[in-house]
Amino acid sequence: MAKTIFHLGAAALSIFVGSVSAAAPLIPVEEFSRGPAVAAVQLSPSGEHIAMLQTVEGRSAIVLADAAAKNPRVRYRDAERSIGNVAWSATGKWLYFFQDKGGDEGFHLFALDPRTGEPPRDLTPFKGVAAEAIRSTPTSDYVLIALNQRNPAYPDAYRVELSTGKLTELVRNPDRFIDSLREAMDKLSLRLQ
Repeated sequence: MAKTIFHLGAAALSIFVGSVSAAAPLIPVEEFSRGPAVAAVQLSPSGEHIAMLQTVEGRSAIVLADAAAKNPRVRYRDAERSIGNVAWSATGKWLYFFQDKGGDEGFHLFALDPRTGEPPRDLTPFKGVAAEAIRSTPTSDYVLIALNQRNPAYPDAYRVELSTGKLTELVRNPDRFIDSLREAMDKLSLRLQ
């Protein structure tokens, strides 16, 4: 009895699979590795503008548009590498993003003025150093980041002024614990707000 049920099930499965594969066209492998046409859509704090990542000439670029998504314009495109993230500062005066060079995973923090045509400024221009977002602040134009400048294995916490690039160390990581650094920064950011 069990053999009969198994053979009937296998026969039904082969008929189903055969009919699906005959009807469905093959999907080219390139489709799986292509990025989305639009991603990371961010409404400005004023509600007047949208920043987004959009594929332009094969690379993800920062594109700005008005709130109705009309009049989009490419604000920044790196010819060598796609941009993977973008965020507004709390006041909307700045866009910021993290970008590495050639896939080295040494991410730097960049600030971009959405109102001008000036190129982005690298706010963490240190060789061999990686920056990582901890959080932005809801009332100011600075970002809290983890930066492994002092010790490559264990980052310290800094505040970065987006307008000037000024770095201020907030928490030194002597215990060599990444999770405790994040917890300390959460408590510190609550106090700063």
